[in-house]
Amino acid sequence: MSIPFGQLEEFGAPVASCVDLHNAKDSRLLRYTDLVRTPKEPLVDCVVEYQNNALLYVVDHARLSGENSKVSQLRHTLAMRGDLAWLGVLKPGCMEIYPTDLNPEAEAKPVSFTNESHYAKTLLPRLAQGEEVAPRSSLRLRDELLALMVDAAQELARYRLTTQEIIALVGRALFFRFLVGRGIVCERHLEDIAPSSSYLNRCFDDKESLAETNYWLDATFNGDLLALPESDYVKYFGRLIEEHGKQLFRPLNAILNLDTAIAPGASQRKLDWKDLEFDHVPVGLLSETYEELVYRFDTNARHSTSVYYTPYHIAEYMVDEAFYGFESGSRSRVLDPACGAGVFLVATFRKLVELRFQETGKRPTRKVIRNILENQITGFDTNRHARTLSALALYLTALEL
Repeated sequence: MSIPFGQLEEFGAPVASCVDLHNAKDSRLLRYTDLVRTPKEPLVDCVVEYQNNALLYVVDHARLSGENSKVSQLRHTLAMRGDLAWLGVLKPGCMEIYPTDLNPEAEAKPVSFTNESHYAKTLLPRLAQGEEVAPRSSLRLRDELLALMVDAAQELARYRLTTQEIIALVGRALFFRFLVGRGIVCERHLEDIAPSSSYLNRCFDDKESLAETNYWLDATFNGDLLALPESDYVKYFGRLIEEHGKQLFRPLNAILNLDTAIAPGASQRKLDWKDLEFDHVPVGLLSETYEELVYRFDTNARHSTSVYYTPYHIAEYMVDEAFYGFESGSRSRVLDPACGAGVFLVATFRKLVELRFQETGKRPTRKVIRNILENQITGFDTNRHARTLSALALYLTALEL
């Protein structure tokens, strides 16, 4: 059901900032594809934005049936989107506010605001200015995701693999996991991906499945994936197994199966791979954290090329400002002369597709999206890893859109 925007105005939400996730004609839905992908109701009913980013997710109380477990799961899932937003449960005459949380307490109590209180109209403006109206966890998705990536990379480093191999293997596992998490790849594709494997989550179990999966990734994504030192994958993975045993691939299986991290100290982590919902993790955040992983293991590249990442939400804000009032709109061509892992390119790509939606009133087709990607976006970088990461991020964004 749609939330009447008049009810949200009572709590200080400008109508222009409210995105009805039931309205298929609103181009802003492209910002929330992970919340509206199911054929049933969207995950929440409405999003109140501030500077084009989610500030408050709103859901009608009737959909939650008063069950704390549903509220807790929703808070966790929304936290996977990486923004410091809030969850509002709308009831007649009042709004219950919870912080989104990667590790929510099942019995957490909300902070309630009635529409008759003297400061009801100030609730959304106060949230927009960063006031924490309810206690918020210190866990941040970016930090936890990076820590898990570092765990996996450090575990591979124990087997004396080169930095290039570590970065490539972790990156390929993450990319494949993202395809599975977004529903882009599913069990019916297994025969094309790894016919030797019995299940999709067993694609990293032996040299045959590993080789087939990596050949498929190369063929499907034009060879732009992170390069491994040998092109004969059967021989390459066979040699690694012979030298180190199949336990070498446990970190990759942890990523694919969202299983327990195994690196030293990993047991102290607040979150594990199994706690992540990759169908909601933003592509921009994945690029940002993976770029940081690369330069933790390749410090010479960072110093020689002065590489430092830009947080994805800042990139999105800057792209919005750049396009404001720009006459060419969705026909604009964009150049990023130092694109890094593609955080700005991804934000630009999404913006161009959204603008096309606004201008035509129709959701862009696959052909239109591909045309924008191939003809309107250009990025340069002196670092080969960075260029590859940009290609991966743009692939994922195109598939998601």
